[in-house]
Amino acid sequence: MYAAVPGNRGSLSLDEAITQAASRIAARLPAGTGTALVNIHSPTAAFSSYVLDGLEAALVNNGALVVLDRAHLDAIRAEQGFQASGEVSDASAKAIGHLLGADAIITGSLTRIGAAFRLSVKAIEVEKAAVAASFAVDIAADERVRARLTGDAGLAQSPLPAPSPAPERAFAPGVLGGAWAATVTYTADGRSYRDRYRISLFAGGVCRVSVSPAEGAAWSGEGIWSAENGEFRLDCEFGNAAAARLGSVHWMSLYALQNNNRALRVNVRPAPGYAGVVAVTFYKE
Repeated sequence: MYAAVPGNRGSLSLDEAITQAASRIAARLPAGTGTALVNIHSPTAAFSSYVLDGLEAALVNNGALVVLDRAHLDAIRAEQGFQASGEVSDASAKAIGHLLGADAIITGSLTRIGAAFRLSVKAIEVEKAAVAASFAVDIAADERVRARLTGDAGLAQSPLPAPSPAPERAFAPGVLGGAWAATVTYTADGRSYRDRYRISLFAGGVCRVSVSPAEGAAWSGEGIWSAENGEFRLDCEFGNAAAARLGSVHWMSLYALQNNNRALRVNVRPAPGYAGVVAVTFYKE
């Protein structure tokens, strides 16, 4: 899948993370979507600019989307009074998208996790106010990252500023919003697997999935979900997955609520390439 960065097993390099985020966004948005790169919330302007420049280059080279000129965005930033590295609410970002005439906007953030960092990037469709693509992965605090967080490669040993804590997400309204958990048991290639899933369904179509396989450490990732016309859909990929068989989750199934809406029954494909589906009942936590 990718080469791990020494010192933080399972992490991507910053450039790999940028490339994968751009690929995810280009694949999820309709071809020709007018897209504006709004901001990356991080401790320094240098880091945010590096990520925005990288995303812009990768998306332009991909060719699937129409990437709007960021020079126009600079003028709007001055009017609205925010920086590319600052925190911008979804409402403000969508308003900026309207001013730019964009169909979709891209925002993101950097969060410190121990000795590593998590880079999160998402694309929001302006008119629908819905998350169309979401990507989150751990990146190692290597020289390139540290240089842009301290402003100079020679300051690599200096303490890194702590980013502002990310605001807590609100669960989706209605009976599906909240956290659900289940154990998925199945057999593949002559082996039996037993994986513990916890899925959190947030407002705006964002979800977070944590997986605890019996044979290894747990991992998690962010993605998108929806429930329309009796059909439940969830898409999530794990950039830090320890087991190759569980690098992503792509579920699409009719669903049923049971036990006074405390149980959610769906048919899931437990691993990419698995031929069948498994009926699973998730219980609300």
